[in-house]
Amino acid sequence: MDRKRPISRITNQQLSRLIGYLESEPDVARNLVRGPQNGFWRKVASELNDIGPSRKDVTSWKRAWFDYKCSAKKRVMQYNAAIAAGIYPKHLSPIHKRVIKLLGLEIKKAKLTEETGSGSDVDGAVSDDNMDEAPTPSGNTIRACQKRLAKLPNITIKKHRNDTEDPLGNVGYSSSAPFGASARRRAREATIRKALETNQALITSVNASLEASKEFTAELRTMAKTFEEMNANMKHVSGVLRNLTEVLKSK
Repeated sequence: MDRKRPISRITNQQLSRLIGYLESEPDVARNLVRGPQNGFWRKVASELNDIGPSRKDVTSWKRAWFDYKCSAKKRVMQYNAAIAAGIYPKHLSPIHKRVIKLLGLEIKKAKLTEETGSGSDVDGAVSDDNMDEAPTPSGNTIRACQKRLAKLPNITIKKHRNDTEDPLGNVGYSSSAPFGASARRRAREATIRKALETNQALITSVNASLEASKEFTAELRTMAKTFEEMNANMKHVSGVLRNLTEVLKSK
């Protein structure tokens, strides 16, 4: 008889409820509370497991929040990078907006003009995405992104005053023809924009991965400090026991 594999994918309902609990305790969400929060997370795990179908222990729910928090930070970096590069960004989902507000992240706002000539304010329209658990970036992912970024060629296009030839190689049309010049200009701008998008996406991915690695390193340092304190306490207890043993022997 085949055993059914446990469902590990978090539903939107569970994710929304998880964020709701953290909105009631923003210091826990921002990792500003010192010491254990086992009572809070046990309650959260129990409520989310009752919703189902995904069921996790306390540690797994903490990890799910950490992964999604990193995912939201990565989306903010991509969004702001697109605004800075003059690219129309992908809309943020309502759940992303809640996490961004909860963490106090900054989102750039800019008025971008589309090719149709109509201006539109970019501040993150309402569009919902299917939110799954975001995988934790690994060292292999960072190295792969860095290699791709290093291999990507730099594109430099110089425009001279009397240039009658398309710098991208679209030769055969006179620059005096308005329609041909406009088409070549649009093609050139599209190529440059695509190259900038590719460069910016790779840089954003690397930065997000590094940010996630920094947070994970900070957590490891906190755990190491806790272990050091426990070790010091154990040494102190051992010293007390050793002194007590010597006193008993002397008697």
